This record gives sequence, structure tokens and C-alpha cells, in this order.
Amino acid sequence: MNLSVQSHSELATLTIEERRRYIDSWKTYRILRNITMSGITAYLLVKIFYLDNRPGNTWLVVAIMVLLVTMPAAFGLEYWKCPRCQRRFSGGWLQGWVRQPWVQKCYWCQLQKRDLHALYVTSPKLPYSS
Repeated sequence: MNLSVQSHSELATLTIEERRRYIDSWKTYRILRNITMSGITAYLLVKIFYLDNRPGNTWLVVAIMVLLVTMPAAFGLEYWKCPRCQRRFSGGWLQGWVRQPWVQKCYWCQLQKRDLHALYVTSPKLPYSS
């Protein structure tokens, strides 16, 4: 996979503030995605391997803890806004059947996740001004 920001892409001409906003948005997306996918995986693993071996209270406590962490992250992931157009990246419930994290480009402005990732990995550490 080519990780460089294409010269014909508008991402190559972003100001420092715009780059910072795009990178911060990408970091937020990655955190939400990782929490959501980890929570779903943990839930499935516990359900598969420990459901029959544990008393009901233990399973209930684990399920509630996973739910309390995963659900807010999953909603945040689904409602994650595109850093370019500031609209829901996936378009909304009636704009398509593909949901996060499988959506590859913004429904509205066509900004691609791979471009955000390339911007993230190729950008030097940007100084923050107060």
C-alpha cells in the first residue's frame, strides 16, 4: 500500500492547522474503532469460552462492563465526522448499508480513510500552539 500523500491530492496542500485537525480526527477514529472492535471481540470470546463455566452473576457483570465501554465508543464511531466536510462520514442510516468501520470514504465529500492514514504516518510531529 502506498502511504504517501499524493501530490494531486488536496491533503498535500493543507495548512498546519488543517493538518492538525485532520490528524486529530484520525486519531479519534482509531481510538473509537479499536475500543469498539476490542469490546465486540471480548464479548464474543467470553460468551464462547466462559458462558457455561461461570455462574450467572459473573457473566452478567462481565457483559455489563463490556457493554458500558463498547456502546458509547460504537456510537461515537458511527457518528464520527469527516474532518473535511464535518458531516457524518458514513452518511447516515438512510444513505447506505455499509457501516463503520467498513466505510472507506466519506459519503458526502469522498475523503478516503487511506488518505487520512497516509497523512497521519507521513506528517512530522506538529507543534501545538496555545
